[in-house]
Amino acid sequence: MLARVCSAAVNGIEAFPFEVEVNDGYGDSKIVIVGNINLKQL
Repeated sequence: MLARVCSAAVNGIEAFPFEVEVNDGYGDSKIVIVGNINLKQL
């Protein structure tokens, strides 16, 4: 892992914290979004 950043998303008047992880390596560039949603917050 190259870097980890804490951030937040806003949905209406609610904010949800999440982490963004960046990995740098050789080969084809691609974007992978992995989430762990907490159903209690929905």
